[in-house]
Amino acid sequence: MIIVGNSHVILFKEGLILPNRNNEEIKIHWVGPITIDDFIEKKASTEKIKTLFKKENDWKFLSIGNHDVKNIVKLLESGESKEAVLLAFKSKYEEVFEELNIYGKFAWMITLQQIRTIVSNNFKELELLALAKEFNALITELCNTLKIPVINPLSEILGENNSIDESFLDEEKMHFSPKALPYYLKQLKEVTQENIESKYLLKLPSLNSSLFVDVEAFFSLLFETIGIPETKQTNTKNLEAKAINFVKEILKDKGITLKLNLDT
Repeated sequence: MIIVGNSHVILFKEGLILPNRNNEEIKIHWVGPITIDDFIEKKASTEKIKTLFKKENDWKFLSIGNHDVKNIVKLLESGESKEAVLLAFKSKYEEVFEELNIYGKFAWMITLQQIRTIVSNNFKELELLALAKEFNALITELCNTLKIPVINPLSEILGENNSIDESFLDEEKMHFSPKALPYYLKQLKEVTQENIESKYLLKLPSLNSSLFVDVEAFFSLLFETIGIPETKQTNTKNLEAKAINFVKEILKDKGITLKLNLDT
């Protein structure tokens, strides 16, 4: 059994176990800020997900959607109609989820929308929360049609207008705190019909984190971001120069002039 996806999978980083299977651990894989377009474009991170799914005969849970909402906001701010944009995303999800569903025992996991990371001139916070809820409902409807289970305890966690009690958030206020674990465990158990327990809630020692960070996917994202094509061989000096230039451009956009070298 595996849980794969964006940074929200760190909710389970202390480990989930299957007591009825001699405390077998559920594998947790973080593969970066994935979007549905990454699947369509066959990026390294999402191709890795397909590889993991092909090898796993048990349940496979995918955490995705947060970064797609961010991209939807960008498209809406560029003047595109909400109806057309949501329809396009639904079509992409249908294509990808139909493929992932072929591997069997596949479920979608909905997590907290990071509103603070969305830069918008036209949408207020409550409007962004409403948009995220509308997106989740749209893809949930698609999953129901495809008979794909959905893990979504947000209605039990979020308050009025999708507001959240900050005790449910981690120190950075970006992800769920362990307080959200029981709500996710409840639905995971319902879908899998398995007894799933959290090491954190059971107060079991977790000397080694059960969170797997996919190194190949991480560097693929890094190279893509700083402008090195995946297929191009590079050396350390070239990578250093690209990284320094990347940071310089960020600072330049913020009106900051600073002499940089690798130590900086």
